[in-house]
Amino acid sequence: MSNNPKNIIYLSQPSSVSMADDWYDVANLDHFWIKRRFEVFRQLLRQLDLNLQNLKVAEIGCGNGLVQYQFSKYYGIDVDGFDLNQIALQKSVATEQNLFLYDIHEKTPEYKNYYDLIILFDVIEHIDDQIQFVDSVLYHLNKGGILAVNVPALQSLYSDYDLAAGHIRRYNINSIKVLEENFSIEKIILTYWGFPLLPILIIRKLILALSKNKNQAINSGFKPSSNFVNHFLYNLSQLEFIPQSISGTSLMVLYRK
Repeated sequence: MSNNPKNIIYLSQPSSVSMADDWYDVANLDHFWIKRRFEVFRQLLRQLDLNLQNLKVAEIGCGNGLVQYQFSKYYGIDVDGFDLNQIALQKSVATEQNLFLYDIHEKTPEYKNYYDLIILFDVIEHIDDQIQFVDSVLYHLNKGGILAVNVPALQSLYSDYDLAAGHIRRYNINSIKVLEENFSIEKIILTYWGFPLLPILIIRKLILALSKNKNQAINSGFKPSSNFVNHFLYNLSQLEFIPQSISGTSLMVLYRK
């Protein structure tokens, strides 16, 4: 089924989330970080023996549909998108994909063990009780299914940008183990990524700490100042091997249930 993003399927009531709405005005398909994140995802998926064409795929915390769009265009597969943020769903670029306003904690029986691949990109860092949240995510994942998680890395990089974006925490290889320790899921592959961008985030932290206008932290912390800078940062971000466990600005993990 195909939806206009303003014609959302309401399975739950809209709810506030720990995510800055103005982030969706900055994040777009051409943004260097959005493009690089999906490239890393594709590289990890290549290492799995998956017939993607036969999988039921969902993105929980789909926001304005960037990953939905990327995945469906690249693989030719429909991706159901779930979010509680009505504003984000109304801005979705995934106009040919299913969009649901849905509280996963309601655990609708129709979707129990339904999906073969669930994408959970840059979501759990916004959640106070990440264990309860992931438990509800896994309710929707088939036995043997894949959970793809992406999170911001290194608590030392936590800045006013993270605060403005609604990030509660950043992760490293040790802290992400909390998922394996609390659930019967197997880590398949893990990688840091964004290693070449580390100096940029250090500079961002310093600049934002000195800034008097904290209301502009999303724009100044995530939006490239020009198309040239965006292109430069994209090329810079590719100067790393994947997978790698040295360091990076983000951490991506694939688990099997």
